[in-house]
Amino acid sequence: ASRFRVPSAFVRGSLRLAEKQFYPDMSVAYTYVNRPGMPEMHGVMFGVKLPLYFWQRQRPAVAEASSAMAAERKRLESAQALLFFKIKDAYLMALTSEKLADLYATATIPQATLTLESGIAAYETGGIDFLMLLDDLKTLFTYELGYYEQLANLEKAIAMIEPLVGRLLR
Repeated sequence: ASRFRVPSAFVRGSLRLAEKQFYPDMSVAYTYVNRPGMPEMHGVMFGVKLPLYFWQRQRPAVAEASSAMAAERKRLESAQALLFFKIKDAYLMALTSEKLADLYATATIPQATLTLESGIAAYETGGIDFLMLLDDLKTLFTYELGYYEQLANLEKAIAMIEPLVGRLLR
């Protein structure tokens, strides 16, 4: 969060400018006139402009700049919260997909394979009919499809995280 600049330089500058309107404007001028046939003339002028009616113009300008800065802060906080939510959502999706793929690979698919092998042995001895054997095969294929879907979901989640964090994860 420290990498984000709060608020933008434009908003900070407009607030400082509005606050400076409370101070008097000082001016100094020097003039030099060289006319032919006459002596040179030099002039110095000092001026001070006092903001006597600051409650009419300067205070609303400062209030407007302050509210613009607060709005900029809120917009930044909203963008940060949305970014962190997207990262967390994609991370949880990746974590879930990884755990499900691991569950398919270590428990569900080996168990479905054993069930199919048992079904093949039972079919050869006449213990079950061909439709039951096909059902066991279909179940194994369904679990394998689920495994590959979870691997694809894992890769999608990683692909969603990479642009959000700004670096390659694999």
